[in-house]
Amino acid sequence: ELSKFNAYADQFGFQVAYPAAVERAWNDGRPDGPGRKEIDDVGYIANLAGHLVDTFNADPARLFLVGLAEGGMVAQQVACHHSRLFAGVATINATLPDAVAARCQPSAPMPILMMHGTSDPFIPFRGGMSTHMGKPAGPVLGAFETAEAWTRSNGCIGDVSLRRFPDAEPAD
Repeated sequence: ELSKFNAYADQFGFQVAYPAAVERAWNDGRPDGPGRKEIDDVGYIANLAGHLVDTFNADPARLFLVGLAEGGMVAQQVACHHSRLFAGVATINATLPDAVAARCQPSAPMPILMMHGTSDPFIPFRGGMSTHMGKPAGPVLGAFETAEAWTRSNGCIGDVSLRRFPDAEPAD
């Protein structure tokens, strides 16, 4: 309901799959994150991608992965380990956990779109200790550090430009 992907899929003719985390918590790479550490969510998403191609005739060159918060952290882990599996990744309020960033070595460039609010109380925009249900969940990079990590791993060179967008919904 938040993404409105079903309506967009109907309008523009694409398929959407909504994977579910075990016990509604992804193993997102944070040492004290909410997901069970023995669950291989990265492998699950990789297998799901193959299933969508094999069973539902999804175009493997046009698979995209989107994740919100913990799901965005998992999406970035998938990008780190299976960079040739998806055409791109988009994250909302999800930076790289320190532990994931330290071992992220994609085998190919990964187009990534990151959206992150400056006032997120769970995943701090400037990095530091993330939280889950009011408890520390592990250190994360800041939004700009995460963008820089992807810039480096994607081999981007040259000047970077930042553009602030007007706050269209001040009450949100």
